[in-house]
Amino acid sequence: MVRSSVEEELLDLFHSQTEGWVNATAVIGNQPGGYKFIIEAVVGGDQGSISIDDIMVSSSENGSCPAERECTFQGSLCGLQPHTSADFSWSRITGTSQPGNSSGPLTDHTLGTEQGYYLSSQLWKHPVGSRGQMVTAVMEPTPPDDECLIFWYYMEGREVGELSVYLQTQDSAVKLWSRSGDQGNHWRHGRVQLHNPKTPYQVIFEAVAGAGLRRDIAIDDLTVLNGACPTPGFCDFEMDFCGWVNSPPAESGVDWDWLSGTSEGSFIPDKDHSTKSSLGHFALFMVFESDREEIAQLESESMPAVEQACLEIWHRTTGWALNQLSSITLTVFVNETSELRPVWNTKGYMNSTWILGKVDYSASGPHQVMFTGFRDTNSQGFIAIDDVTVREGACPSQYVCGFDSGECGFENDLSYVGRWGRKRGIQPYVDHTYRTENGFYMTLMRLNSTQHEEAQLLTPAFTSDTQMCIRFWYWLTKGSSNILAVHVLRSGEHGKALWQRSGAPTRGWEVAEVTVSSPAKFNVVFKAVHIPGSNSAVHLDDFSVRDGACSPSGNCDFESGQCNWVNIPNEGGHNWVLANGGFQGPPTDHTTDTPEGWFFLSSSENQIQSSLAQVASEWIQPKNTTTCLTMWYQMESKSQSGMLRVYIRSGSSEGSLIFQNKSNGPSWTRLSQTMETPKPFQLLIEAETHYRGFIAIDDISLTPGLCQVNETIWGFVGCSFENGTCEWEDISVGQSQWVRGRNATENIGPSVDQTLGTELGWYMAVESDRGDQMSPATLQSPVMKQASSTCTLHFFYNMYGNDVNKLTVLLQESSRTTTLWWESGNHGNVWQHGEVTVGRTHQDFTILFEASRMFSALGHIAIDGVNFTSCTLPDAQPVCPENMFTCNNSLCVERNQVCDFSDDCGDRSDEDKCEQLGVLERCSFEQGLCSWTGSEVDTPGAEWTPHTGQEAWPDLGPPRDHTLNSAAGHYVVPGNHLSVKGQTSEILSRTLLPSTNCTVRFFFYSLDEAAVRLTTQSRKLRSGGGDTVLWIKENSPSYNWRRAAVTYSSSVNWKIVFRYERGESPRELVALDDVSFSAECVFDPSNTELPDTSPTSAPPTSPAPTSPCQKEDEDGCGPCTFESDQCQWLDISEGQRRWQRQKASNDTQPSTDHTSNTGYYMSVNYSQASTNSEARLQSPALPPSSPYCQILFHFHISAECAGSLRVLMQQADGSEAILWSRSHNTVSHWMPEYLPLGLHLQPYKVSAHIWFSSMNEETQGENTAASCVVAVDDISFLSCEESFQPPSPSSYGCSFEDGLCAWMQGAKDDLDWLSRSGPTDTPNTGPAGDHTTGKGNYTYRTITSGKPEVWQKSGNQGDEWLLVQSHVTLQNVHQVILEATVGGEAGDIAIDDISLISGPCPAFDLCDFEEGSCNWQQQTTNDADWVRHSGSTLNPNTGPDSDHTTSTPTGHYYYMPSSAADRAGMTAKMFSPLYLAGEGACVQLWYHMYGRGIGTLNIYQQSKDGKRALIFSQTGDQGRLWRFAQASLLPWNQPHRIVVEGMKTGPTQEGDMAFDDVRLSDAQCAPLGYCDFEGNMCNWSNLGAKVDQGDWLRGRGASLNPNTGPSVDHTTNSSHGYYLYVDNSVGQWGDTTLLVSDVLQPSTGGHCIIFWYHMFGNQVGTLRLFINVRKMQDGGDEGGILKWVESGNRGDKWHEASVSFKQDEAFWFVFVYQRGKHTGGAIALDDISILPGSCYSEPTIEPPDDDYDMLSTGLAVSLTLLGGIIISVFLFIVNKKRCTMNKSTIMSNDTLDQNSVFDLFNCKIDVSKQKNTFYDPKEHK
Repeated sequence: MVRSSVEEELLDLFHSQTEGWVNATAVIGNQPGGYKFIIEAVVGGDQGSISIDDIMVSSSENGSCPAERECTFQGSLCGLQPHTSADFSWSRITGTSQPGNSSGPLTDHTLGTEQGYYLSSQLWKHPVGSRGQMVTAVMEPTPPDDECLIFWYYMEGREVGELSVYLQTQDSAVKLWSRSGDQGNHWRHGRVQLHNPKTPYQVIFEAVAGAGLRRDIAIDDLTVLNGACPTPGFCDFEMDFCGWVNSPPAESGVDWDWLSGTSEGSFIPDKDHSTKSSLGHFALFMVFESDREEIAQLESESMPAVEQACLEIWHRTTGWALNQLSSITLTVFVNETSELRPVWNTKGYMNSTWILGKVDYSASGPHQVMFTGFRDTNSQGFIAIDDVTVREGACPSQYVCGFDSGECGFENDLSYVGRWGRKRGIQPYVDHTYRTENGFYMTLMRLNSTQHEEAQLLTPAFTSDTQMCIRFWYWLTKGSSNILAVHVLRSGEHGKALWQRSGAPTRGWEVAEVTVSSPAKFNVVFKAVHIPGSNSAVHLDDFSVRDGACSPSGNCDFESGQCNWVNIPNEGGHNWVLANGGFQGPPTDHTTDTPEGWFFLSSSENQIQSSLAQVASEWIQPKNTTTCLTMWYQMESKSQSGMLRVYIRSGSSEGSLIFQNKSNGPSWTRLSQTMETPKPFQLLIEAETHYRGFIAIDDISLTPGLCQVNETIWGFVGCSFENGTCEWEDISVGQSQWVRGRNATENIGPSVDQTLGTELGWYMAVESDRGDQMSPATLQSPVMKQASSTCTLHFFYNMYGNDVNKLTVLLQESSRTTTLWWESGNHGNVWQHGEVTVGRTHQDFTILFEASRMFSALGHIAIDGVNFTSCTLPDAQPVCPENMFTCNNSLCVERNQVCDFSDDCGDRSDEDKCEQLGVLERCSFEQGLCSWTGSEVDTPGAEWTPHTGQEAWPDLGPPRDHTLNSAAGHYVVPGNHLSVKGQTSEILSRTLLPSTNCTVRFFFYSLDEAAVRLTTQSRKLRSGGGDTVLWIKENSPSYNWRRAAVTYSSSVNWKIVFRYERGESPRELVALDDVSFSAECVFDPSNTELPDTSPTSAPPTSPAPTSPCQKEDEDGCGPCTFESDQCQWLDISEGQRRWQRQKASNDTQPSTDHTSNTGYYMSVNYSQASTNSEARLQSPALPPSSPYCQILFHFHISAECAGSLRVLMQQADGSEAILWSRSHNTVSHWMPEYLPLGLHLQPYKVSAHIWFSSMNEETQGENTAASCVVAVDDISFLSCEESFQPPSPSSYGCSFEDGLCAWMQGAKDDLDWLSRSGPTDTPNTGPAGDHTTGKGNYTYRTITSGKPEVWQKSGNQGDEWLLVQSHVTLQNVHQVILEATVGGEAGDIAIDDISLISGPCPAFDLCDFEEGSCNWQQQTTNDADWVRHSGSTLNPNTGPDSDHTTSTPTGHYYYMPSSAADRAGMTAKMFSPLYLAGEGACVQLWYHMYGRGIGTLNIYQQSKDGKRALIFSQTGDQGRLWRFAQASLLPWNQPHRIVVEGMKTGPTQEGDMAFDDVRLSDAQCAPLGYCDFEGNMCNWSNLGAKVDQGDWLRGRGASLNPNTGPSVDHTTNSSHGYYLYVDNSVGQWGDTTLLVSDVLQPSTGGHCIIFWYHMFGNQVGTLRLFINVRKMQDGGDEGGILKWVESGNRGDKWHEASVSFKQDEAFWFVFVYQRGKHTGGAIALDDISILPGSCYSEPTIEPPDDDYDMLSTGLAVSLTLLGGIIISVFLFIVNKKRCTMNKSTIMSNDTLDQNSVFDLFNCKIDVSKQKNTFYDPKEHK
């Protein structure tokens, strides 16, 4: 400090030993002004730096520095003072001032030098038992989540004394921590958790002098951190060594170093494990070649006894040597008082990545854990450790045994002569666990027998209904001729060998993995056979078990380690190491194509000569006699990098060379090699690298069978299985497999498929060959690549029967398999929809369907209709709109999707540089809870905790996280100890400052039903009182991670709270991941606690009824139950009648109130009124409201009332607006009504008054004696808070299983929606069951306003549930209203399974143009355009009035407008997206061609290179209706698209043509002119209202409703096949129902129509067939020509009919059914065919042979002619009588025109001049 010319040194620091920031404090004292500071730095030596940061100068009244959160004692005591009640004080000293009778440290902890300061109790000065205490300055109350005091202490020597830490408040002092006795000659780590959230406190350090001759206790480096203290043993090495200290042996010891990736040195790891960055720290033992062995020991703090504990450690070890093997060992010891024992060991020369090690151990008393690094005299390299964790309980592994502490329950099978025994390792046969002579393993004991000795070692019994993977290490010694095999023992029976080795020794310890399973309890058996006269041995070690099948043998992508590939030591060689792009090899890996991805590397960077590296696979048990090896490799091209070789070894052979290569350039190259594999084999990959060269390999894959030539990556391949399996392949290996079947083939599947819904449709189902393995049947998709973050798999499944076990969907990427979806148990014999998001995948992947069943009872598992949606990445754009984010790859992404942990760009550029974009607060939970903390007000012990899918699923959390889309990723789950309904688990954010439009984005996972609540809330009070709910979890469970976002504004400090509340049943899987805050969210840097109470205002002195409601008064301002008073609601009526508060009783009307049945309500009685009168009930002034504000009230109107009840709102100018009116009585006592009030901005003003006005208009001349009563009750206001934001649209979904959810009845209508299960009450109408399950509830209405329609359907839609998707885009606040209108005496309308989804409706195979063009594009080279439009077209007398999808004016379609400027031949073309080769078999669309100037509509199939083929064409006016078209696609072997072309005829304003609802189907098109009605109605249409009185319906015999047609169809002759029928139970006698075909073109040979009809029942009615043509219609004849008629009962069977005809112009058919007198029976049509030519062809006459007898010929001809004449006369007479009878029947029903022509031979009436009014396609709409 410099004042005038005087300098005074305040602080002197000497710092040379450690890295990191150190806190320093200098006390200035009471000084006059006019001074300044000088900070002087002197750098010494060749390396090092000195930095300063965060300078703060503060003042206080008493001149002392504020209570410090960090103290090194280098400059002062940091505010610590002697306690007034203590016997002595502590002193700040350095190591140089220690006397000889002190046991204190010679160096401080901060600097590690004799000049460094610390605080010493100097116990050598004080008598035994005396106490010295130092107390900190007064500290503010701790936060709710506590604080952690960390300090270092030194206590050396016997009976040195005792050190204790107390927390002192005004009332008491509580001991928190204590140590006594000798703690060694080290600075030790101590930590104390401080919890005192309500009052200020101080911390006391107390030293008590012991009886030792040399004694002292010292402390140093005090730090106070926010949050709870870490658990004992934990250390991430980010600040220092935590509680771990170096304790090297005196004779050979070196220290562990504390380093980071930025530390100098060539071989130091470039990143730590905690932060995965170069700035993160770790502990490192670096070894160089030396003439002595070196040992480094890192020792933990003392920890209490534990029955079972799990130590987890991340370690990274690399060794190298010149011309020799490098051996570096990391060993974990447990140090108890009685012994120092090893518990874990690894040789690290093969691991060049961070590897997780897990160690189970136990300790009977206080103990320490010790990490020991060892190297011999020849080794170089390093060992690094990071992220050490110690916790109680076993490590998460199902079963592990290294045989070091016993035999782990393994037993010999005593029925065999041979024996397995446990043996300690000897040279050279060390054990595998520790690779030392001190470890144990199991070995085959030699009994000196002359016979083959078989020994069987049995594991403990296992019980599992799924597959398990066993892993073990084995050693067949040199010269071995013994046999080792693995079997499963079940019920005393051995299964076949699952794995076997014999006849060849191993190269030391080798690893093997075997998948085992059994439907019952079983043991795994290791069978060994010793050959007499042999000295060889069989050893077994490190047996472990994990759930699930083993990874495919030999496959590895190296992302999680080196799988089962093991380095083979070679003298003078080196090792393959795991490396990534930052190492000495390729810049990126092949799997992820990123620098962070991993590969296997052979590098000669440190070699001075050629060196060999060999790695061997496990022994592979082949599934086929041929196997395809695929591997990617890269070799240095700048110099001669060496040679890459691949060998295959089988039996005792040394190996055959199958591949070698010298160099391949700077990119990854693919090796694809077919190998002959008749018996087990092993692969050996050898790299011979030269100086400064490298060879890298990645993505090794082994698949059965031959390698594919020119193998390509498929697109996203779904399948309906109608035309094969679409390259989906069964890869099952066990007792069951997937097969393609239909119609319950061999009882393995359902009777109908999902695609067609008939017995003719195909699906995939599981069948069994009844093997002894429990492995599931597995169906694998083709290979797919680069799925987007929204990629979704859709499929249908049918799981029926009591033996059904499980169906699982998995994502397989290389050797990694992730569970996506699963179901188990009996789900009924119905097809159900399954859906799951695949998520972002960067590499090749496949989808697996795995199914397992017991086959002990009838049942099946089947899938169908597999489809992928939204999987491809969007197309790059030249320019993005201003409101969108531009990705590096030119994609456009919504800005609210940036930095939300979802890779929407595809190159992750939307997730990079988030801090630069202002998104600072985000947490993926990969490194813990970030700044999220627990709550003080939830259920104790119910904290949210982080988990990974691999440890939490299936009990605690989902199988994958959202961040990584992997089982290795982290998420958080609520407390799992909630046992009572209503208990809660909360997790809180940091404190936010007042913010506007702060958006919180997060992903949630929920398989819970509606019984539980997961909410997002804003919290402004510490107690949680008055929380505002911002978001509520939607009720629908899902297997997907779903995104949610809430936006909120607050004028005070607040926090975000995620709250989970337990329901009736234990929770299912609920999790939270990837929480991020937008840039508008402002956080409090100090994370200040919320207040306990909110500020309150003084009550008003004169609370006038009309005074504005204040914020704090809102509970009593407006809402009212009228139970205690009128809540400021006032009667302001001017007439005789007034609103009165009425108590309900038997004498009142109504007799009950709505609140409690016995309480109060407001009512008006009009019984004595003689003139018009009005009564008004007025609310108090209401506060400003949100746009979502609604009023809810309940009302009653008695039956005698003739007036109305209205709700009015007073505008700001005093005018009134009627919101609602009801003029008829209520059905029940009380009816609810919700009314929107909307946004009101004017605070504290009369801006929203509500009146209930009831007007009673008495009838003139009549005095009504009955009482008219109007009443209201329970008024409340919903969603009115100004900051209210509605929940996501998905929360409004409803399955109606438990009421109406968030939907409500409208009170202004005449009917109610009713919730039901099973059939409705009205016969022959409504559904037979709900849509959700077939047995649950739906809502129906038994068969009004200016609201805009977005979708509409009218008329009979058939006896089936139909899916509706409606795209709605609205910028304003809105409601969705479902309105049903009564249309007749019979006809119920039902709805079920409503869901609302943010964004466009999910894509599927239909494009309805509601949300856009579905990637259809306009061709730019044509001279007209297709225009997306809604409503009527602009020209009169042409074009549609509505679209086909919604049948409303708001629905969209594409049309080609016509104008007077058109020229003949002008065309407009639109083309679809590009479809893959083989994709789709049939294209279907609806078109509208109405008007005199209509041109031609063409549909083409066009290849990628521009070749096109015409597949459909239609010309001219087709009537005023939407018509159906379909065309079969050509089987092209290249990608293709669909082109829709409109061609104009010339100048006209009546030529608008349109198309809509384009679908590409995998099912084949029905043949031209043929319809079996199995999939739809083809080209046949109903006409609708005003033309006829009903509809033809598509149905089947399996319907549960009566009067729906015959019991079987004609096509399939089954109850599941479809036909068309008319419900003749509805309507009147004589009503007609018309069915119209498409317009057909004439043929020179005529046409034949063949159809099957069914007419059964007494007086069932008449069926007619007409032909109509345009000429007749233009001439005024609206009917057509009657071609066929049939009446009456034809029996309960199908009949065939056919009609031949010839037309010279375009025509169409009309089937007309006229109802008979009786309503029973059935009328139906099926299998209609329209064929060219006559129905009956003439017989072919063969020419006579030359030697034919002419006399015989003449005689035969004469007899034939005579017989023909006789038969013709007979038939004419009979036919005339029959036709006369039928004619009378026909005439009795319909009067025919006198000019009708009667065909005597065909017995038909040709009504050539009769005018019918059945149908006019021109007029029909």
